[in-house]
Amino acid sequence: MTNDENPLLALLRDIEMADVRPSRSEWEDFSAICTTASYGKNTEIDDQQVAKPSVLYITSGICADRIVTRDGHVIIGRFFQPGDFCAATKLSTDEHTAEHTMLAATQVKGVLVPMDRWIREFFDGRTIGKFARIKMFEAHNFDIDVMRVKTINRTHASYDFLMERQSDVLKLLPQRVIAEFLGITPEGFSRFLKMRSSVEI
Repeated sequence: MTNDENPLLALLRDIEMADVRPSRSEWEDFSAICTTASYGKNTEIDDQQVAKPSVLYITSGICADRIVTRDGHVIIGRFFQPGDFCAATKLSTDEHTAEHTMLAATQVKGVLVPMDRWIREFFDGRTIGKFARIKMFEAHNFDIDVMRVKTINRTHASYDFLMERQSDVLKLLPQRVIAEFLGITPEGFSRFLKMRSSVEI
């Protein structure tokens, strides 16, 4: 998507590229209840601009699933990019978590879909619902890969994962944010890059 492209048109294009073609009336009915949204860098993704809990379909930019523990550690679980659905509601916390937010790591644009309609489409929709199911299947597989690489608990493995699967993250985000995903300090990430560079030479 270009910066000037309407997010709804970008979503329709993505749906059609998945070989799913809603009828004109189906698309008009669906798009009528959606809202386009834009978030500035480092702002929380939320659904305050609409009346109902919603999910966000990202058409441009990068979001981060960001957790702050009660002892102050910041952890990024994963990044979301164009073509992903992500939560646009307040995320739950527990006795270990002081804050859990979906953060716009860059400027983000997308489409807010009311949660109840998204669920209805997911379970019963033939075209838009099929697209939602495809995306959820992709997200499930991606999450498994993220958990696998994080379980290894090796900085180089997580960094290689970003290089192979989400290279835009490395190009567009500051080292501090990447370090939060890798589970190290910005200083540790700087040392890691220097060591990696010397090995590659």
